[in-house]
Amino acid sequence: MAPPWPLGSNLDSRVSPIRRTVGSTAPMLLAMGSAVATPANYAAYSFDGGDTFAACVVPDPAGGLFGGAYSPSLGYGIMVSATGEVFRSFDGITWAALAGNDLTNGNWQGGVIRNGDDSLFVTTGLGGTDTLRAATSPDGVTWTLRTTPTGTFGSVCRISSNGKIVACGAGGIIRSLDGGITWAAITSAGDTNSDIAYRENVPDYLHVAGNTSADAGDTYFSSNFGGAWTRMLRDALNDPPNLQAIAIDPLRGHVYQGGATGIWRGNCNNPNNPPNLGWTNVYAGAVGSGCRAGYLVELDKIIFVDHSGSAGFQVHQNTLSEGVWSTQDYPLLLVNTARVRLQFLGFPPP
Repeated sequence: MAPPWPLGSNLDSRVSPIRRTVGSTAPMLLAMGSAVATPANYAAYSFDGGDTFAACVVPDPAGGLFGGAYSPSLGYGIMVSATGEVFRSFDGITWAALAGNDLTNGNWQGGVIRNGDDSLFVTTGLGGTDTLRAATSPDGVTWTLRTTPTGTFGSVCRISSNGKIVACGAGGIIRSLDGGITWAAITSAGDTNSDIAYRENVPDYLHVAGNTSADAGDTYFSSNFGGAWTRMLRDALNDPPNLQAIAIDPLRGHVYQGGATGIWRGNCNNPNNPPNLGWTNVYAGAVGSGCRAGYLVELDKIIFVDHSGSAGFQVHQNTLSEGVWSTQDYPLLLVNTARVRLQFLGFPPP
């Protein structure tokens, strides 16, 4: 029986809203580090939507962990490291190297998802061979490199509720309409694209953030899955720079982005319309350059996770009905991380 949430639904693949039973005995969230001093601290899990985290059991990877996904048909999830190592888990807490894995070292920083019909794991990256920066596998063991447009796609690989997959990075924005097998470039928004998300209620509605000097903080939206882009309204007083991560509140239509100047909300007056009413700085504290974000529907919560240098990692969250942001430090987990990935893996309760 398929789980009651979309296949591939995890924060890093940005299926939003996140559907998960709060209080489950399987992890809701997984945070992963990419440059960790203590091997045992490479991944941490949360049962309660990010209020508390504990360390996973993970072998010491040669490269940072950048993504994970769960397959209902296989009954297990995988995590992929930048260097192509694959780790498997049946419960989301204890992980082991997957024997026979033949994924090459492709700097797979795009994360990994399970495609819409639960037939393939899909990842994208920024290393290896140009024009071969996507890979798919039915089981996490046997991988096939897929042809991509020229460029690097190490931001995040996403899957929308209608099964389309999109990834972005310095190479622009690419999409797959057949579950990750073939890829094509779509009209790029701005310059280097740091993160991309779609709207659950309008799945062809994409939002993308830029983070270069030319497009520092620029946010664009598209209503036709990248066919054309419009720059979101900004003004001289509310011009948020260097926005790295993006999450969408589908109930209200607001867009949340985090970066060096805090967390900003792109305001909207209708969840079916673009949030083109300017920006509000809703959290003034700095959010690290490696942050990731998502929306949890059952908690009505926006959550950002970022690194905090030698202090470990931080969780910034806001239950939107309450409207108050809180920050929690985890100094003993993910120590000395360069960036943090945040994912919902979809492990069903035992």
